[in-house]
Amino acid sequence: MSSDIALHRVVLRADQALHLGEGRGSGFSRVTRHHVPGATLRGALCALWWREHPSADQGDFDALIAAVSFSDAVPSRSAASMRPAAVALDRRLCKRPVVGCPGGGHPWHTKQCPTCAGPTEPSKGERDVRSAAEVITATRVGLTASEQAEDKHLYERQGLLLDEGAHLVAMAAGDVGSLVSAGQVLRLGAASSVAGRATVTEVAAQPTPEVSLAAGAHALRLELLTPGVYVDDFGFAVDRPTCDDIRWAFGLADDTRVAIDRAFTRWTTASGWHSMANRPKPEDAAVIAHSCFHLTLEVTHDLIVPALVHDLGIRTTESCGWALLERLPADLEPQSVEGGHDA
Repeated sequence: MSSDIALHRVVLRADQALHLGEGRGSGFSRVTRHHVPGATLRGALCALWWREHPSADQGDFDALIAAVSFSDAVPSRSAASMRPAAVALDRRLCKRPVVGCPGGGHPWHTKQCPTCAGPTEPSKGERDVRSAAEVITATRVGLTASEQAEDKHLYERQGLLLDEGAHLVAMAAGDVGSLVSAGQVLRLGAASSVAGRATVTEVAAQPTPEVSLAAGAHALRLELLTPGVYVDDFGFAVDRPTCDDIRWAFGLADDTRVAIDRAFTRWTTASGWHSMANRPKPEDAAVIAHSCFHLTLEVTHDLIVPALVHDLGIRTTESCGWALLERLPADLEPQSVEGGHDA
């Protein structure tokens, strides 16, 4: 990641319920994601740009968006925070929680909850939107030419409805000044003729958070904020970034020693829908958001690296590869594992 890449916080107000399709669904039901994928937000802004510049040159547009990336827009009560409310994959949750069990889960090596004495299970990285939004369901019926209900033609569609006062908050990397500004009205997701209206309420420049590293070895934690797409030297999908991926994203020297000590991942796919072409985008194997990697990073001199990057891996202009780097919390350190057991 280039150190001079500008970061902005983009805040939106959802004026209608949002249908953010997930997978192909069934013939009857269409479920929704609990966030606006970064690629969906970027695509809606690009469509708006073309409507406002119908005679523009394709080359000018390509140059405008070539290095622009958006993170997922997540429901939040605070317009200042875009980190999703989710339990990362390097933590475990109680299988049968009771009052007092920690909502943020336990360290990855905790097999039994000290509060309820019950077993724990790995987190699935699911995002909890209950504090800022709810999922609603609408059921409709197909009509004949005479507007009578058709038998066996019921359709159910979910929508994400934000609570009053809640926001959708995303981060944007690159020169976004020509693409997004306060006051713009967008249509996000499917069923855009009757749903998906959102208004941009704020675009604010943000300083890049940083991590200071003294010369020597450091135990660090890397959490994906959006899905990640990674391949090995032969182009085959892998479930973790390569050391070169990490060096590139964080601006480290080629001889910096990087080791992934532990990986906590779940597979998914990265795809999408191209609205202009009305075709699905290519599908790649990916690891889900909130996958985590515990790293050992050894630097030869004092160094300051960005803590938030947007280009770890590939398909980064489609919102993949946003990641947060921090020091490994004490309760996740290897020495805290009883008997030296490793997950």
